[in-house]
Amino acid sequence: HFPHSLPSHAAVRNAMSDAAPLGAEAHPSQYGSVDSKPPPSAAPSFDVARRLAPLLTMLAFGIVEHGVVASSLVYISMSFFAGTDTDCHANPSSADCKRGASEFAYWRGTLGGISNTLALFSALALGRLSDSTGRRPLFRAKAALSLGPILALALHLFFGVTLWAYYLLDVLVAAFDVNGVFLAYVGDVIVEPHLRSSAFAVVILFFFCGGLPVLVLGLLPAKAAVILCLLASLGKVVYVEAFLHETRKQCSKEGATPFSALGVLVDGFRVLSRHSLITNMAAVVALSGFALAGMNIVTTPILTSYIGVNKSQGTLLAIVAGTSAFATVSMGLRPLTQRLGDVVALRLCLAATASFPLLLALCTRPWHVLSLNALLFGLLVLQFPIISAIKSNLVSGDEQGLVQGALASIRVLALGVADIFFGW
Repeated sequence: HFPHSLPSHAAVRNAMSDAAPLGAEAHPSQYGSVDSKPPPSAAPSFDVARRLAPLLTMLAFGIVEHGVVASSLVYISMSFFAGTDTDCHANPSSADCKRGASEFAYWRGTLGGISNTLALFSALALGRLSDSTGRRPLFRAKAALSLGPILALALHLFFGVTLWAYYLLDVLVAAFDVNGVFLAYVGDVIVEPHLRSSAFAVVILFFFCGGLPVLVLGLLPAKAAVILCLLASLGKVVYVEAFLHETRKQCSKEGATPFSALGVLVDGFRVLSRHSLITNMAAVVALSGFALAGMNIVTTPILTSYIGVNKSQGTLLAIVAGTSAFATVSMGLRPLTQRLGDVVALRLCLAATASFPLLLALCTRPWHVLSLNALLFGLLVLQFPIISAIKSNLVSGDEQGLVQGALASIRVLALGVADIFFGW
């Protein structure tokens, strides 16, 4: 359905025809220099966005599906765990809501740890599976599963069904981790190593461009928001089923490698230990994932119960953070990586990530957090396209799903540990 948007499977294979087989001792420069500067003939960002159009359309449905109800969900959960008739949206600093926020953080961490533990294997397995069966079948399965939590939340709001149904279904959906498949899809479409940081930046920018109006829609009443999310979830199922293009051909039965749990684990270990740079990137993914997951867990109760941020103020904070991220990625990524290289630019972003929670602990007013978001949040986000580009350039096209899945598996392991540790 998008014949001019995606390169053919043969083009992907030809572009990576010199890649070493799995297990070979190859230097990362064989797949594309990590810090190479884009040549003068590099395609502009709008061409990269055009080639990613099918994936970005699916992402748009996902942004609406999860984003519109996100701010309401925090206060719905606080009220649920408070165990009283208190409306935590109207009075988030009340004693009951403080208790609900603490309980919410505990269960959010616990359930997040369970889902990430399950996703530890699924991220690796699904990434490997997508290299042989294609990316699209896994996106179809994820879209169908995502309907469950939204439907359960609607039942809670309209009919009083326990919110635990939402949380249990959300654990199962989160455990079906296709993040590695998503990143591999980008690697299939953008085969030029020097364009991959721009490609992942386009995805990040699209996320924030779509996220800003969705945050405004988040001001809708909770029931209206969940109906909109349910429609978006249904739309995503229809779109993936009818329009999303496949970027990988299925392997023939004669050439396919038998799929086994042990084989997936062995292949994942071999690709991560192939070269020291890949191993170092795995460590960066684990440590930064642990830090960001912990900050995500502790920030919500701090903002709502101790600083007293209400729903409208939280929306403003998110808009400022999104604007900071958009400005930094759109105007800072290319100059920064061209002047410093990907690795040094990543070090700068990680320094900002380490500084953010220390400064957040000093905030006592909503405008303190707003200023902090404006100054540093963009650098926190900037690390994602840089890390993704480095990861994608380290292996051949045949192993995009495997390496992205392996690193996603390490990420969810770090997230699982962080969820349990910081939630407790």
